[in-house]
Amino acid sequence: MKNYGWSNRVVENILKTNTFELAINPVRTVENETEFVDLLEVLLTEYQKATRRIIQTQMMANMFYQFGHSNNYKVLVNRFNSLWPLQEVREIIKKTMFANKFFDFWYIHLLNRTSDNNLRTLMRTMLSHDILIKAEVSQFWLFKHYYPGDPKLREVITQKLMRTWESKNSEGQLLVLSVMENSILKRDMAKLDNYFDKPLFQIKRDYYKKSLKNKKLSEFAVYQLTNLGDTKMENIWQAIQ
Repeated sequence: MKNYGWSNRVVENILKTNTFELAINPVRTVENETEFVDLLEVLLTEYQKATRRIIQTQMMANMFYQFGHSNNYKVLVNRFNSLWPLQEVREIIKKTMFANKFFDFWYIHLLNRTSDNNLRTLMRTMLSHDILIKAEVSQFWLFKHYYPGDPKLREVITQKLMRTWESKNSEGQLLVLSVMENSILKRDMAKLDNYFDKPLFQIKRDYYKKSLKNKKLSEFAVYQLTNLGDTKMENIWQAIQ
């Protein structure tokens, strides 16, 4: 593995993938999942040998398990010792310089394993202006659950979310709709655009109505409209036209 720069970018992209991207672009099923997992194991082994980046390899094994979430994929977390005990997670975060850039990954691994207060404290130590400026918006799903109190950090978050909304990128817009379930964050978004003063269910309904004609999102939009109580047959007709 000679191209370390390329491989490191691939690793970062994997570790910053979010559930909203997977909702629209799910991991494709494979004819033989066991063989596919075997291939992943070989690739991870080669990456670890070439780069000696044990923690990153373990993190990727964890991410692949989240994608597949089957016993076949669990082989990876066992093979690379990625089922960390709580104390080891804390030590990795404390001692590893790159850990902060994957703040959302560590949030998942500490959720329900420590007190809410400890989790909030950890997030406060990991999140900084510089980290958020460099972060991918795909990582911002976290702010539905934890929204930092620092006004400067909130400004970075909402400005990046607003640019994502205006970009018309489907994955990004779905993420924005989700994080606005945090009422404080939604209020801050409304300061940037009074459209977000509307009730969230109406914002979602407007978005999914427009998405019925988007081939990539049409089925997903019908499903979400049904969840919102909009069961009109015309939604289905628009989606299949």
